[in-house]
Amino acid sequence: MAIVSRLILIATLVWLLVSLYLMLKPELEKYRRRRSSSNSRSGFNADWKRLVLLCHGDEERAKRLMQYEKKANPGLSEREACERAIDRYYRDNR
Repeated sequence: MAIVSRLILIATLVWLLVSLYLMLKPELEKYRRRRSSSNSRSGFNADWKRLVLLCHGDEERAKRLMQYEKKANPGLSEREACERAIDRYYRDNR
């Protein structure tokens, strides 16, 4: 009986770990993507173009989204503000 209860405990722990991994996987992917890309100006330009594209070409709207992120998080670089604006856009427009 002790073996069965231990197997159930192990199975439960494995299930919890897999569930936690699957829940955090999107955040891990974002983190890896940010760390793997360089902090060069060309990276910012690519993010900026993506943000403007999300805003249907409205650069003023894209600037406002970035300003909001910088106001909420003082000290952010332009690139970080742009990345956060893109993330917020996706989160708010699911």
